[in-house]
Amino acid sequence: MLTPFQMAANLSFVDKRPQPDKNQAIFSAENLKGEEVMADLQWLHDQCFKRCLIDGSKWALDIMDQVPQSWQVAHVKDSSKKRQPSKVEELAWTLIVTKEFHRAVFKLKAIKDTNEVVKFLYYYARFLACENNRAEIEADSINRENREKQSYVDEDMHCIRNELLELQNKLGDRMDIYLLYVLGCVQKAMQAMEDAQRTFIKLLARERRFWPAWDALAAIFKDLNALGSPELGGSYWMTNWFRADTFYRYNVHSVAANFYETLMKKGFGQIHVLLARVAACKAAEQEHHTAIELFEKIRSEDPYRIDMMDVYSDSLYVRGEKVKLCQLSQALYKTHKYTFEMCCILGNYYSLRREHDKSIGFLQRAIRLNPFSVSPWILVGHEFMEVKNSSAACMAYRKATAIDGRDYRGWYGLGQLYDIMKMPSYSLTYYKKAHRCKPNDSRMLIALGSCYESTGQLSKAKSCYLKAYQIGDLEGTALIYLAKACERVREKANAATAYELYMVEYHNVNDVESMSSCLKFLANYYLEKKEYVTAKKYAERCTEFEPVQDEGRKLLSKIDVLINGGEEPGARPGPSGIQEENMHDLDMAEEQEDFLNDLDATQDDTEEMDESENPPHEEMQLQDDEDDDTDDAPVEQEQNDPTD
Repeated sequence: MLTPFQMAANLSFVDKRPQPDKNQAIFSAENLKGEEVMADLQWLHDQCFKRCLIDGSKWALDIMDQVPQSWQVAHVKDSSKKRQPSKVEELAWTLIVTKEFHRAVFKLKAIKDTNEVVKFLYYYARFLACENNRAEIEADSINRENREKQSYVDEDMHCIRNELLELQNKLGDRMDIYLLYVLGCVQKAMQAMEDAQRTFIKLLARERRFWPAWDALAAIFKDLNALGSPELGGSYWMTNWFRADTFYRYNVHSVAANFYETLMKKGFGQIHVLLARVAACKAAEQEHHTAIELFEKIRSEDPYRIDMMDVYSDSLYVRGEKVKLCQLSQALYKTHKYTFEMCCILGNYYSLRREHDKSIGFLQRAIRLNPFSVSPWILVGHEFMEVKNSSAACMAYRKATAIDGRDYRGWYGLGQLYDIMKMPSYSLTYYKKAHRCKPNDSRMLIALGSCYESTGQLSKAKSCYLKAYQIGDLEGTALIYLAKACERVREKANAATAYELYMVEYHNVNDVESMSSCLKFLANYYLEKKEYVTAKKYAERCTEFEPVQDEGRKLLSKIDVLINGGEEPGARPGPSGIQEENMHDLDMAEEQEDFLNDLDATQDDTEEMDESENPPHEEMQLQDDEDDDTDDAPVEQEQNDPTD
């Protein structure tokens, strides 16, 4: 006979999001050839460095620094003489690095047709100037008084796009691939995502070693089922890295982690770039203990690494690791005081200490440093919720969804906000969007079920709770919510089934309130059914929990009276004298199977959504942190001030 858990596990729920093909993990049967990988990385570094693509150059060098020694020995650097840049080129390069973009454009304009590198630097500096202006506007307290200036930025971006498109029409396939990269970046900034995707794919068809294009494409790629397309490079190692990043950005973290781990097994080894990505996947799947272990391994080998340490601080925050978070803050504050990641770490640190004003100050600084990152917007939204500034929280979450609509956290934050404001129809809209971004997260389903209950849609609510349990209930509350929903519609048998499932699954969980509710209901339920032995068993357990001790004693007295009053305590009428407990097991198995199957049949209702529901936009005024003492370093009472 199947146990209740086995019956529930047999249920199937359909994830309607596009699913990755199992054959998309396109890896060659052989390990990667170190000499070829090193040659690719050396070429990438050279090309990115002379074009001021610092992130691409850093990515290549970071990998080259940690690849196996055998790869480094086999690699032979190109000793051929390279073209020496002119003094104006070198000045423009330096100006771009120091973020003097307008001056770089001015210096390069007169010589932009000298060669392809100079032409690239000219258009790239213009693009960065526009992006820098837009970033300053975004970070300027997020008010709506800058529309006139924003239109100027957009107009200049249009000019860059039109000039590059004219070049493309004139040169065709002879157009420099690096100018194609600038064109793709401009199209992406102007939200022409399909055009940008086509441009990046065209570039990569000509030069698959250019990682910045892969990275940009991963951020906008729309179809997971197209990741196995031959035009994306087959089994080439950068293509598989791109696939992993795309799965990560689509919240398919388990698949992304498998890709990163396969790359490590194929020859890269446990390089920190890949380890950090695996740790981020584990954190996103709520496996914070594993994520913390991986980040600690990275820090033990590279203590001054700042990349993705903000994700590490998120895991420490969720786990309540106050001391470790303080130690991380103190260590990095001395060396990375004004970095985006450090500000996020300090925001988490002060939030954990419940110093929310300081946390907001540091998160605002993080936004000023990197206004196009989703994480600080979401974190500052959480902090505004803590200080009950609903309008500011609303605007912060909206900015997060505008930056990346695939990140469920912004939609989930809006859902929570409207939930607190007792506006269930609006919160339902946003919870549905969060669920679509991450359909296999039980928290989205619990939130959806709660909203459905609030709006009287109990059938859909029950389906959400059951699905949350089946896919893996992260918080262990789905069955309790399910049982209470069944109680509301007087489905006592179904409620009893859910409560008993809860007691089977979570008997080791120390949740007094939930266990008390289970025992109280089940004792009364079996008392009504005149199954006194079972009722007495639950009533006796009630006396072990303080909230229902008195209720348990009363039920025990009542059961004893009923038993002594002539009811048969050991059995109830049956066709072959089956004892009550055995009969109870059989009946419950049948009830559970019917109950779960009924709910399974209605689970598709959770996918319906009226897209016309758009909550009103609310203004937000972010607090200016110039008067805040945001230079305070994290200081625990038992530890020294890191600034000393």
